[in-house]
Formats: sequence, structure tokens, C-alpha cells
Amino acid sequence: MSGFTKLVPEIIQSSIWNEPSDIRIVWITLLATKDADGYVRGDAKTLARLANVPLESAVEALEKFQQPDPGSHTPDNEGRRVAPAPGGWVVLNHELYRVRDPQAEHAEYMRAWRLRRDSAKPDAVNAGDSQVNHPSASVSASVSGTGEGVQGEPQPKPTRQRSYPPDFEAAWEAFGRYGAKPRALDYWRHLAETDRQAVVAAIPGYLACVTAGRAKKQFEGWINPQNRLWEMDWAAVLGELTRPLPARAVENRQRISTGIDIMAIEK
Repeated sequence: MSGFTKLVPEIIQSSIWNEPSDIRIVWITLLATKDADGYVRGDAKTLARLANVPLESAVEALEKFQQPDPGSHTPDNEGRRVAPAPGGWVVLNHELYRVRDPQAEHAEYMRAWRLRRDSAKPDAVNAGDSQVNHPSASVSASVSGTGEGVQGEPQPKPTRQRSYPPDFEAAWEAFGRYGAKPRALDYWRHLAETDRQAVVAAIPGYLACVTAGRAKKQFEGWINPQNRLWEMDWAAVLGELTRPLPARAVENRQRISTGIDIMAIEK
């Protein structure tokens, strides 16, 4: 099992660190076992075994991670940390814990290098001076003649524009251009034509669920052939999201929001 976890000092400053030790252990276990898309396979029993905590603690942790957390440092999804997925769970803010992309690190390095290079350039030649007689002319000539840059300085690599097939572009636009486009294309190429058509057909229903309050998954995770989330009955999910709560549930929710001890009242 390959993890994509980055543990940073901020994790012990987050609101999750105020929870009991078993809750914290389940959270670290989720981070350590999620894949590149934030997906963790297994139910509460599986997580309890992996985290080496009682089943009751794993169930309590999963219920807590699905609830809004006003004290969370990441307000996305109202502070919710996980959402149920077919056969397992999705860590909603998993991008915060992923390892750095080597290409992104290289791009950042090249930006810093260009900044240093530009700040070290001599002042521009006055309009009346002869460019040939200027000291920088000999440097430019040597650079153009050898095809190399200034000695000791790395040269930027030429960038290549990546092309995307029209059917993928249409699906990417319909989904709202949300996610890592190159990775999504890799998954798209592994889909059969019938699966691609099913993905496009399922997008409107899924986005309706997102509008109704479901956390939106990135496109590459949504079309991952291992997860096949487009095959879910999104009409049924939308019905659950929009179904009015019973009066008792609304009353309990109001009591929770005001900090009243429900158990004390019911007794």
C-alpha cells in the first residue's frame, strides 16, 4: 500500500488534537492509508484493526469526522474531514497532506533562478552607446555562439504544451474544470468508450448533489476506474440530500447547535 501523506507541524495545532487519543490515531491512520486521490478502502472494522483501537472508537471517529467542525483551520466543507464513498471513505482535505509534486518544485526553482538572473543583469545600454562596444556584447556573443548559458547557471527547460482530446475536454468543462487535469486525462484514457459516455451522462446528476450540499470530489478521483463513482445512483443521493428532516431530528439539531445536553433533557 503506497501512501501520499505529508505530516506537518500544523497537525498538532489543529482542532483534531483536542480529541481523545483513539480519535487522533484513527485520523492518522486515515492519512497514512489513503491513496493519491484521498480514498481509503475499508469499513469501521477495517480501520479499527489498522489503527489498533476498539471498534467503538473507530465508529465514533468516523461519525465525528463527517460532522462540521467550526474550529477547523480548513473551512472547506465546513470543516468536515471525511465523506463516505463506495467501499470506503474519502479524506476531503487530503491535498493538504500530499507530497510535493516534483514538477511543481522544479517550476518553483526555475522562477527563483530567473529572479536571481534578472536582478543580476547590468543596467541597460544607453541609446547613444554602441552595443558592440558594451561589455555585455561579448557575453551575449559567447552565449549565442556556444549555445550555453552563463557559466554555473542552469538554463530553463523548454516547456511543451500538452494536448487533450475533444471528448475529454468536453467532460472536463462539464465537470467544472475541478481537479488535476493531467492525472484526470490518464484515468480517462483507461476508460472504455461506454464508460466515458456514462461519465458524461452522470455529471449533471452529480453536480446537482454537490449543489445540494455534497462535497465535490476532484475530477480525476471521480473517474478513477477503481472507484467508478459515476455509477452511483446520484438521483437517490440527491433525494436523500433534499429529503426534509423529521421534526424530532430538527429539534435535536437545534439543541446541539445551542449546546444543550440532549440526554439530560430526554431523561
